Order: sequence, then structure tokens, then C-alpha cells
Amino acid sequence: MPHKGLQIRTLAVEDNPADAMLLKHALNGIPDTNFITTYVERLADAMSRLAATSFDIVLLDLGLPDSAGPETLTRLRQFEPQVPVVVLTGLDDEAVGVRALQMGAQDYLIKGRFPASLLGRSVRYAIERKRAEERVMAQIRESAIVGERSRIAGEIHDILAQDFVGILLQIEAARDFSGSSPKDMAKCLDLAEAVARSGLAEARRSVWALSPPVLDAEGLVGAVQGFLSRIAAGNPNVVALSVQGKPYPLPSDTGLGLLRICQEAVVNALRHAEANRIRVQITYQPSAVELCVEDNGRGFDPQASASGNGFGLTSMRQRAERIGGEIDISGGPGQGTRLIVVAPAPLCN
Repeated sequence: MPHKGLQIRTLAVEDNPADAMLLKHALNGIPDTNFITTYVERLADAMSRLAATSFDIVLLDLGLPDSAGPETLTRLRQFEPQVPVVVLTGLDDEAVGVRALQMGAQDYLIKGRFPASLLGRSVRYAIERKRAEERVMAQIRESAIVGERSRIAGEIHDILAQDFVGILLQIEAARDFSGSSPKDMAKCLDLAEAVARSGLAEARRSVWALSPPVLDAEGLVGAVQGFLSRIAAGNPNVVALSVQGKPYPLPSDTGLGLLRICQEAVVNALRHAEANRIRVQITYQPSAVELCVEDNGRGFDPQASASGNGFGLTSMRQRAERIGGEIDISGGPGQGTRLIVVAPAPLCN
């Protein structure tokens, strides 16, 4: 919280001289805080100031000579999303303020109807709330990084470490047979080569799964199709993709989350379930998109694995949760596995 003598660098965007004078008077009346305020009358001037100088807070009038209404806030936040904004509106309409909050403003005030004490509280609240948001987002990003590192570590262990152990065992056995049984030695070397080739194929699959997708250019369907064609290279009958409904653009986090879940499910079906037939279906509904991945592998009991241990279940469930989706996994030992994710997409089509 601001303390006595704290300086707050303020950018006031107000084109009405009378309102600007009232705002200046209110800021000067806030005790124990020194506001270093820059006044501009146009949104373009505000952007120029933000590009050149760091500010702690922006006090923004929504009706300016070069921008009016909610678009003013949208354009400012697109230009500089990190600075907190308190909207000043001359409209005695609660809906205007609520809309401003929904669009990313930290608070709103009705011009001419706030005392200095309320303005001071609003500014301090906006600054602290923005800082709290940034701390939370930093923690989320750090958690995501740690989670992804753990997942990649598991991939490396599953693909490389286990195969290396198998190769070493076969080489050691071949060495033991080198003087007594050339036929058995050759057999061991053939097995070592087979394990090495299998490990290489699995490593390539994981690299493809970890590669950044081109969702912007291809969309979800194109990205999934590209992934499936690469992972099934040489055996195209293993995987198949179908699309229901008319595809529409998805928010980037939703599209990426669904792609990653699809990749995880397909790779798990090939690696762990030993499936030789995998069907992927994407269904576009008016307010949601559904991903279904079904295989004929050896399966497992989803209830026994409810804790999410193994088979990448934890990763897939976390991804579904982050995009506001619901995930359902069904099947059983010897019955294959069916995974369905339904993610909301209310503003996309």
C-alpha cells in the first residue's frame, strides 16, 4: 500500500478543461501522497506518453476527441496492458462502469461525484489490484513451466532412459556370447538395434508433440491433421481424423489446450496402450468444441487411475481445467480407451 510521502506517477486523459481542473484539485487534496500528474486531451497523446514514460496509473475519460466509448479503453489496454486504469465517466450509468471493469479497468468513478478520499482509495486500490494480478499471473506461469518441465522429464525417462537400459543389457549379453556363440551374439545385437530404432521413433513422436503448433495459420483441425500425419508416417491406417460441424476460430489458449490433449492421448495410445487403430474426432457445436480420441489398445481402468497417476492423465486434466473444459475418460483393461474433452467457445463463431 502507498505510504506517507509516496509518489504516484499519474497520466490523466481528459479533454474537458473544467473536469481536468476538478481532477487536479481532487488529487492535490489526497493526504500523504504526492501525485506527479501529466495531463493530455487525446488518446493518441496518451499512447505517446506511455511509450516514452512509465506511469503507475492512468485516469481515463472514455469520451475523447479521437476516441469515444468502450473502444477508448480497449485501444489503451491493447497498447499498454500493464498499467492499471481507472475510468472516469460523465454518464451516471452503473452499466458503463461495470462494462469498463469487464474490459479490464481496475475501477471507475463518476466525474464530479467523488471526493478526494474516494479518488485516493480508488487509485491505491487499482495499483495494488494490478500488482496482485501480476503476482498471480507470474505464479501461474511459473507453475505451468514447472509442470511442463516435469512432463518433459517424464517423456525423456520413458523414451530414452528405459530404451538405453534395454540396449545396454543386449550389448552386455552380446559381449558374453562373443567367444562362445556367434549366433546368440548376433541375436542380441539385432535386439539392441530394434530397441534403438523403436526409441528413436518414440523420441521423434515426442519432439513432434512438443513442437510449437501453427494454430494461427492452420486452425485446430489443420494442426491436429499435421500432427497425425507426422506421427503415423509409414503407417497411415493407424490414425484417422474426422470433423463434425463447421470449424470456426478458437481462442488461442483453447485451441492449444485441445491440441496438446490430443497429442498426449495419441502418443499414450501408441506408446503405452500399443494401439493399432486410433480415431480422432473434432465436433464444432454453437457454444463448445468437442475432442474425442478413441483407441483399441490394451486399455486401463479409469476409476483405478482417478488420482491421475500415469498415462499423462494429470497433464490432460490440468490442460482441460485451464481452458474451462470438462474431460471424461472411459474404457477398461482389454477394451481400449475413449477420451472426450468439451471446451466452451462462446465468442468464437
